[in-house]
Amino acid sequence: MKNILLVGDIVIDKYYFGQCKRLAPEGPFPIINVNNIKNKLGCLGNVLENIKEFFDKIYLITCINEKTIKPLVDKIKDYNIEHFNIHQDNRELIKKNRIFANNQYISRFDEEIINNINPENEKKIINYIETIICDIDIVLISDYNKGFLTNTITQNIINVANKNNKVTFVDPKGNDYTKYKNCTLIKPNKQEAIDFFKETITPENINEFSNKILNDLNIKFILNTLGANGMRFIEKDISSNQNSIIYKNIIPSQVIDVTGCGDTILAGLCIYYSKYGNFKNKHYFLDILSELGNIAVNTPNCYNLTKKDWNSIKTNPNEKIVFTNGCFDIIHIGHLRYLKECKKYGNKFIIGVNTDESIKRLKGNNRPINKLSDRISFLKELNIADEIIPFLEDTPKELLKKIKPDILIKGGDYKLEDIIGRDLVKEVKIIPFVEGYSSTNIINNCKNI
Repeated sequence: MKNILLVGDIVIDKYYFGQCKRLAPEGPFPIINVNNIKNKLGCLGNVLENIKEFFDKIYLITCINEKTIKPLVDKIKDYNIEHFNIHQDNRELIKKNRIFANNQYISRFDEEIINNINPENEKKIINYIETIICDIDIVLISDYNKGFLTNTITQNIINVANKNNKVTFVDPKGNDYTKYKNCTLIKPNKQEAIDFFKETITPENINEFSNKILNDLNIKFILNTLGANGMRFIEKDISSNQNSIIYKNIIPSQVIDVTGCGDTILAGLCIYYSKYGNFKNKHYFLDILSELGNIAVNTPNCYNLTKKDWNSIKTNPNEKIVFTNGCFDIIHIGHLRYLKECKKYGNKFIIGVNTDESIKRLKGNNRPINKLSDRISFLKELNIADEIIPFLEDTPKELLKKIKPDILIKGGDYKLEDIIGRDLVKEVKIIPFVEGYSSTNIINNCKNI
């Protein structure tokens, strides 16, 4: 593990939970009977919560007055954090208050006074960074446009990091990206891209936007998080002037709360780099980030990453998962040859098998001939698949969402447009069946004996 420096605005997220049973007599707005209040770290604090188990030491720099900083100090006192705060009287700890009633997000109100950090304090912070930079592996600049990361201090931080050969990752805000010039990587979301580009971001112009940032600001990498349109990771290619683009679609199983999702992805970015020291395996990198994003939006009130969660994600960057599915009611030579061919396309082969109930819905009450336990036993005896997983639904779509295979394979009687789950995988292959073999034909032949 390594050391990381976090620089940016940190807030307290306050959550009010309760019930609503009536509207106020003063107007058409709900009355909430609050029965639970939770305080969490927000903005850069949410990144901190996600990375705290993954680094040997975390350096955190803030600028808040002495009167309002106590809730922050109380939250981080048990962490292995070197906290450096510059006191400035006109900068208060910001609070974001979110109200939930009957498990629904109702409203939010913020308590914030935004004042820029003064030049004297800028110098103090840079001097401090210069004293610790040799111990730092990653510098994370998380800008929330709350007055801390001025153009001057941001550029000075990046310059100090570059002089000492340290990487700098930036989460930007606003429409002036010159303050992030010469950083290693920048991660704008869709709205941040619109703020900078001053027009709607589309699949057609996203590359133009990204190339402009990489080329004009001398940045090595850009990670665009685009909500339902997935993510794009682009690496500047100095030699050919043709930047390398990798696209990853994200299809969440469900969306409960998007709060802090971008911070979770930012944390995953830092953890990945601390483990591997580069972004060479871009597909694997985006697989991990998309998995984290999916987990985050499935979790209410901000997701906090743990080592257990990280280890549950596919951890072999060279692993290629192949998936096929079927009833496999009567195993025959056609199945054997088909499954052996499937296995050739990856290094982990998973077979999804319809349950008995699923087959009855698809093929009638007289099927299956062999019960699920027997069908799985037959497949295991073939010693071809690494995993055999039954599914209750008529299609394997929900199973595909969980497994996230690289390649989905179907037999030659399918057309591409008819394959369920083709939008959930990187690649679809259609393999011809062995002519003359099918479970239905075998059953019909038996009836004629």
